[in-house]
Formats: sequence, structure tokens, C-alpha cells
Amino acid sequence: MSALAKLFKDSPYWPIVKPVLKYAHPRHHRPYLKLGLARMRARLVPSAASAGRLSRAHLGIADLDAYQSDWSAVLASCEKAVAADPSSAEARRRRGEILLRLGRMSMWKVHGQRTSAEAMALLRSAAAYFEAAAEGPGETAEPWYELLSCYALLGRWKDFERALRRHLALRKADPELWRITEAEGELEYIPDSYLNIIGCTGLLTTQIKKKILLATRERIIFCAPPEKVVNPNFLSYYAEHIELVSDPHEIAAHQAKRAVCAMPVDCGMAFDGPPEFETAVVAKVAKRWAREKRPPLLKLRDSDLSRGREALKALGLPEDAWWVAAHVRTPSFHREGALSPEAFRNADISSYHAAFKAVARRGGFVFRMGDPKMPRLPAMDRVIDYAHSPLKSDWLDVFLSSQCRFFLGTQSGLGMVPAAFGTPQVVTNNAPILCTAYLPDDVVLPKLFKKDGRLLSFAEMVLEPYVGAVSQLLYDELGIETISNTEEELRAAVEGMLDQFDRNGARRVPPLTDLQARFDALAEGAGLSISGRIEPGFLERHRGLMPAAPKKDKICSP
Repeated sequence: MSALAKLFKDSPYWPIVKPVLKYAHPRHHRPYLKLGLARMRARLVPSAASAGRLSRAHLGIADLDAYQSDWSAVLASCEKAVAADPSSAEARRRRGEILLRLGRMSMWKVHGQRTSAEAMALLRSAAAYFEAAAEGPGETAEPWYELLSCYALLGRWKDFERALRRHLALRKADPELWRITEAEGELEYIPDSYLNIIGCTGLLTTQIKKKILLATRERIIFCAPPEKVVNPNFLSYYAEHIELVSDPHEIAAHQAKRAVCAMPVDCGMAFDGPPEFETAVVAKVAKRWAREKRPPLLKLRDSDLSRGREALKALGLPEDAWWVAAHVRTPSFHREGALSPEAFRNADISSYHAAFKAVARRGGFVFRMGDPKMPRLPAMDRVIDYAHSPLKSDWLDVFLSSQCRFFLGTQSGLGMVPAAFGTPQVVTNNAPILCTAYLPDDVVLPKLFKKDGRLLSFAEMVLEPYVGAVSQLLYDELGIETISNTEEELRAAVEGMLDQFDRNGARRVPPLTDLQARFDALAEGAGLSISGRIEPGFLERHRGLMPAAPKKDKICSP
């Protein structure tokens, strides 16, 4: 039996296809196949129309087009099938599947060698396909999930939240999901994206804190094959709070439930209201945790403390040494090309040299964190290029990042490690405004945005599409230049943080400045949930970008 015969043998429109199948025999030559398929297309619809099976016939033609990978033609045939019989659940389902496929193909093309304008046009095309797939009767959760990444990359945050809420509502209403969760208690499976990106692994902190703060009883289950875990030592610290499954046979036993119960917590989640983008929930949870004066979620094990101190001795550090762990994101780890959507998150390590030297002058050390593919640092006193050290390991990454005086970072996932252990940070070259710090008292140095030769005001930066611009493609299309922090700004921010510590390493957080209070009010007025404080000197230098303070009412004497 030919491949085409096998394709149609079990389909409901096999009686229509069989009489003309002889024309489609490929004889191992594509021209014959093309001719045969053309003849099938010409004969299939008339024969089906006479038999009253026009919708099925169009679906049969859709399969023929799919056999040739002509996806636009497939969609056209599916549209005709729906028009021929609007009540056909099969026709609507097939149309939705093709729309999803076309959307995914458009999303994939974004990562090819295209200009930003071409890539953004494909993203909008993908969003349109997914939106069309979500319409009509028989609504399912899948198209709404696919829309999340489209809306995020397009900077459409209100639409993102709408899609997220609809997706979760449909998932929660799924009778199969309800059957499983009712029988075994509420289940929440962590998605696989938490495995190989340390920043996503760190989002477990928010998941667990949220459960504790709300006193909920769901089972958080994470199927984590050891060979896929980016940092096994870091993940092991969550074992007392969640169910970690690492045995392949146990993971296989969970597979069916994972397919039903895995929620998109890497995109968003709910805390004290409707579901929101995950960084907003991170900020809300961190603020409430701090208000209730709860201790850090994780605490380093004595065994890791002991071998960490031994590693410091091997590097020649004295027993009373203190240090700053620094991670400056570069394109190397994810092997990003020139057209990477993540380019706006990167920074130039050379601009941090003055900040490193400021730490050394105060008697501290700097451990440059990262991976061996990063450019090497020049020799600097008391600065250790740990990224290229033979001592580098998963557990030492965690020790250095969690036990430092503070963490000097950029918008990268490694910053989730110190946050989980309650270690403060200076988050530099941060963009966009929606993505700030992980703890309420962290210090933030944002990137400013320049458009048409002028800097955008803070009031503009908290609005769409700038507030959540998480793709370099969008910045390029909008004509936005992201202004990196200067060497002087970085040095001043580090020295300002050092001033908050006494000789024993205890930190005293200064009160909020008037400018910070005004910025917080601005963010709150835009409906943002963000964490951290903008470095005071940065706000003062850019006071002109802040809206004027509201005038106080004059009090008249009686």
C-alpha cells in the first residue's frame, strides 16, 4: 500500500479518496506525485458534493496539501471545511491545529537571520493565527498559552495578562484536571523550563513562599532528571519544600498527570488577585514576606559552608575575608548571535572595573561569576576571575553567590540564587522597568531609553510598550536605544551599597528618598508591582525625567 493510501485508509473520507488514489502514485518521482495530487484535488470536491460530504472532502484536500507541506493551502482547505459545515467539530479542530502550527512556525522563524522588522511582522502573524485558533466554539487552553510568548515579545502586557487568565481558567475547568486533582489533592507540576535555566529554578522560591503566605496545601511536584538539571546543588535546597522526582521510572509514572496539571508558572501566576506576569508576583510575594519579617527561605548547609571556606583558603583568602560576587551577563552562555532577542540584557564587563576596584579599596574581594566562555578579566588586585577557575562547580557557585556581602548583577538568572538565601543585590543595567529586583531593599540601576534623540521620562517608561519590552526586536522596531550604565554610575552604586554595611557586615537600609517615593507612586499609578529601590544618586542625576511633585494645598490662617 502506498504512503498516501496509508494516510487515508483509516480516515472517514476514505471512500471519497479511494477512487482517485491511483492518480497520486509517486513512482518515486515528485512530478508524478504533484500531478496525481492535482487530479485528486480536481475530482475530490465534486464527488463529495454530490454525496453531501463537502466538509470532509475539504479536510481530505487539507491532508493532501499537508503531504506537500503547503500549509497556507492546508489552512484554506480547513477554512472551507468549516464554512461547508459550521457544526463540524472535526473541521473546527483541524482548523485550530493548523492555525497553531502556522503560529509556531512563525515564532520559529523569528529566531532566524531576519531583520527586526521582519521578525516582528512574523510575531504579529503568529499572534493572529493563535487568536483565530482561540475563537469560536470548542475553546481550548492551548492557543491562549501560545499567545503568551507572542504578547510578551510584542510588549502587549494587558493582552498578556488577559491571555494568561483565560488559559488558566480553561485549564482549571478541564474535567480531566479536576478528576486528578480531586482524587489526589491539588497538584502543581513545575514545567521543564525550570531544569536548565538557573533563573527559572530560582522561581521556586516564589512558588514556595506564595504557598506558605497563603497557607495553601497544593503539592508542588518537580520531575527533574539529574542529567538535565543546570545546578543540582541549588535545586537540592528546595527538596524539603517540594516533591523532587529524579528516578526515570517515577518520572514516567507522572507523565500523564504532568501533561494535564503542569501550569505556566514560568509565565505568570496568581498571588493575592488574578494571575499576573511572573515578575509582578515575585515582587508582591517578596514584599509581603519582608513585611511579615520572615527569614530567608533557604539557608546554606553546614557541609557546604565548610567546604566553601576550604575553597577560599585554597585561593589564598584570609579567614575573615568578605567578598562581592559579580555576574555581568554576556552573549556567551546562551550562544546568542548578533540578532539575539536577548541582546538588551547584556553589558560590557570593562565598565565594571572601577566598581571592582572600589570593593578592593574597602578591603573586600570580588568574585567574577559566570561561565568559561566569557571574556577573561585583566589582572586586578583582589579580583578573582572565578568564571575561569578550575575550582568552579555547582556548589561553589551557590556558596559564593549566597554568602557574599552583596551580589553585583545584571538582569540574569544567577541573581535568583542570592535572593533565595536573603542576600542583597545591586542590580545594574536593568531593563525594562517591569523587571527590577528580587528583594524589596535591593538597589537598582536601570537602563534609560532614548528615542528620537531624547530620553524617555519615567512616566513614559512605565507605560506599554516600554514597561515590559523583553525583546531586542521590539526595541529595534520602536527605535529605542537602551543607555547602559556608565562606569561612574556603577562605581557610585557599589560604594553606596558598601556604605550600608558596618565592620561586622551588618546592613542598615537607609530611609526612602522623596524621589524614590515619587517613583513608587508613579509605578503604582500605572498598575505595576515592582521591587527594589533605584540608586539614589541615579534618581538625583535624572531628576528631570521624573514628573513634577504634586503641589501641596496651602493652609490658610483663620
